[in-house]
Amino acid sequence: MGQSIVDQLAEYLNRNEPDLKGFSNKNLWRMIQFYEAYKNSTKLSPLVREISWV
Repeated sequence: MGQSIVDQLAEYLNRNEPDLKGFSNKNLWRMIQFYEAYKNSTKLSPLVREISWV
C-alpha cells in the first residue's frame, strides 16, 4: 500500500469523522504492519473476538 493512499485515508477520516480518534497516518501504518505480521495467525482471531470494543 502506498504512502499517499494511507495519507489520503487519514485525511479523509479526519475530515469526515472528526470525533473518530486514532486514525492518523502513523497509526494506520501500524495497523497495516500488525495485519501483515499476524494475518495468518490461527490464535489471533479467537482472541480478537474476546476484546470488548465498547
